[in-house]
Amino acid sequence: MMTDWYAWRCERCGCFQARREVIEDEVMRLPLEKRMQLASCIREMNTRYGVTPVGLCYSDTDDLPAKRNAYKINQLLTEVFPRRVQDRFDRALLNLCAVSQYPGQEIPWNRAKDFPLVIAESAEVADFIVRELERESYVKANESFWSMGEASSYSSTIAVTGPGYRHAAGLVTEQERERSRRAFVAMWFAEEMNEAWEKGIKPAILECGFEPVRIDEQEFNSDIVDEIIAEIRRSKFIVADFTGQRNGVYYEAGFARGLGIPVISTVKTEQIDSLHFDTQHNSHVLWADPNELHRKLLNRIRATISTAI
Repeated sequence: MMTDWYAWRCERCGCFQARREVIEDEVMRLPLEKRMQLASCIREMNTRYGVTPVGLCYSDTDDLPAKRNAYKINQLLTEVFPRRVQDRFDRALLNLCAVSQYPGQEIPWNRAKDFPLVIAESAEVADFIVRELERESYVKANESFWSMGEASSYSSTIAVTGPGYRHAAGLVTEQERERSRRAFVAMWFAEEMNEAWEKGIKPAILECGFEPVRIDEQEFNSDIVDEIIAEIRRSKFIVADFTGQRNGVYYEAGFARGLGIPVISTVKTEQIDSLHFDTQHNSHVLWADPNELHRKLLNRIRATISTAI
């Protein structure tokens, strides 16, 4: 059996590497729809992330080869290819921005070859995605784009608009936050809360694979309010403990919610009735001691926050 890696270049996918038996045993046995989804994943990694070439391995392989950008085929199809239609729209726009060499460039478009660029498994699906992006004024397709019909070899152009670039910039910020491993903690910095931090909040966050960030433990030169805002923006989620009814905790939790960042609220059971009426309706993790705080917070993070990178 041949075990050498071969370089492949596909007009739809772009560049990738795989052992010949992986192509024969797994890729070619996939339904056409799945093969085109795989092509979309490879095309995106090539054009947007600069992963060239992408290495393809058996789905059931135990170990991925070192020093190679290798992925299990099933991993790409189930974890990388988007499930939600909105995610397709967003990633299609980001991919178009990535291949645009300058603002307003008319990107060459071949209906038969370029549909994977917009996270589509066929030209028909690509037509739908581009039409929706154009409806939102994020892209502008050349008039001939919609007159191609079944002339699959016909080439046209598509360009990202000003609103498209602005929307894409916001998407990049959201994606960076989604990949963040930081969790900002807003709480009362009093000695009586030390055990709640050391035995409850901090270890719960660490055990879920995130880095807990408490502003009084950070070193910085800028204004503390600016630093708090910056840390919240960099965080994947916020833990806000309202024990002590500190105004700063209310402010930081509200700021995070305004950005769409998940906020896990906690409070000592005996103080639940002291919460401001604007926040009482929110679900709070109630705790009587640090051990209960640790256990309940750990479960809440695991249940509500994606741990995927």
